[in-house]
Amino acid sequence: GRSRNRTHADYEQAVFNIKANATTTTGRKLFEAGNIDNAMNILNGIYTDHKSKVKTKWYKLAAAFYCGNADVERGYARIDMGRRGASFLAGALDLDEGTEKYWAEPHEMAARAFSAYIDDKLRSQGRFNDYLANYTENKYYKDPILGDSFPYPEGEERKRINAAFDELFEIIKSENAIRKALLFEESAHPRGNGGRFAKKFAPDKGGVFGGNERTYNKKKFSDLTDEEKQQKKKQIRSNIVSKVKIGIIHKTEDKRASDVAYEWVDENIKGDIFTVIGNVKFNRKTVKEDLSHGFGQEKLDTLTAVKDVLEKGTYLGYERNFQGETNENHYFAGKIKYGNDEKIVFCRVKDSAGGNSCFYVHEVFTEDEIKSDLPRLGVREADSSRLVGKPLYKFILQTIFNVNDDNIIRKAIFLSKLNHEFCKLVERERRKEAYLDKLGRGYIAYLKKYYPELV
Repeated sequence: GRSRNRTHADYEQAVFNIKANATTTTGRKLFEAGNIDNAMNILNGIYTDHKSKVKTKWYKLAAAFYCGNADVERGYARIDMGRRGASFLAGALDLDEGTEKYWAEPHEMAARAFSAYIDDKLRSQGRFNDYLANYTENKYYKDPILGDSFPYPEGEERKRINAAFDELFEIIKSENAIRKALLFEESAHPRGNGGRFAKKFAPDKGGVFGGNERTYNKKKFSDLTDEEKQQKKKQIRSNIVSKVKIGIIHKTEDKRASDVAYEWVDENIKGDIFTVIGNVKFNRKTVKEDLSHGFGQEKLDTLTAVKDVLEKGTYLGYERNFQGETNENHYFAGKIKYGNDEKIVFCRVKDSAGGNSCFYVHEVFTEDEIKSDLPRLGVREADSSRLVGKPLYKFILQTIFNVNDDNIIRKAIFLSKLNHEFCKLVERERRKEAYLDKLGRGYIAYLKKYYPELV
């Protein structure tokens, strides 16, 4: 064979002419061996290191010559040798051969695989962005002189890698992994609240988190503007945070439904829940408090969605206890899929005296229930302190879902008109100033011409 390093693609339908190119001692011996067994014995005698890459290549040349579609008279054979193991890794190892390891480094392979994934995703949507990813197909790396290179995954292997990326990103999205990592980093960082994520992600700084891109500002619910309520309504409606399996928690012959609920929490909830307000305790004790407010099968079913609502739902704001206590109550809401229906789960989290935030109670509503039930109570926003329990939670959701969209539209139109009139006024003043400037310059020119002694 030739002296240059071959890639594994050379052995896919490759043509080897040992007779014509047997300028080396090894090549000549292989041609004179007569059969594959003799050829293997010759190679084993020359190369004692069983891991030798050179030995492996000669093995392939011998196999192609003696076990392929051989033409002994003309001295060549054609055979589909394939490529060892994973083609992506094999291509990387070939690129690294004779040099310091780079192409086969795991992080470098991951970067190229991700680039290929992005390119495929964009093209599947009819899009192209050569800033994000470009030339991720191996057809662009063919060289008749130096040999073909295979830096990117291809074929079925590429499809499998893309599917793995899809699965990875789905888990990251469903588990809010990035937001959890940021919260953990901030809480664990030695600089504490002054750490590198403090200004951007700390709860009292209004940081933006992943998932549905919620913005958390520590603001009283009663102080929300119509625009803020409208934004929260849009977030709730546009994002189904959980799909509930009906009947997971139910009464059995030997256990009460509440006992089954406690066991479910013990088995499925490990540690605190990461939320935009920090860690929230969700355990047997807090579930007992939740169910003490009353429950039916619907509430038992949706208990399994509480974690998702707290992690991925919409934060509505906080209020002090209406009974005069100083502890803060935080409100969350999220849309869930319940069988064939869509429902809104409302969750209340209480700050305890020890500074811990604990899940307190959850209730389930349909959007129609939210809009239709409360007006009959005749409760104004200023009188909300008269409400407790489920009516209070309905009222909170009603102020979100019944926010007057027309008022917001009219306000936007008014501001647009106001801006238009302001622009007109500015333009008039600009023209007036330009006219006066022109008039002044003309007057000065007149004086210079006819009364130069006055200028």
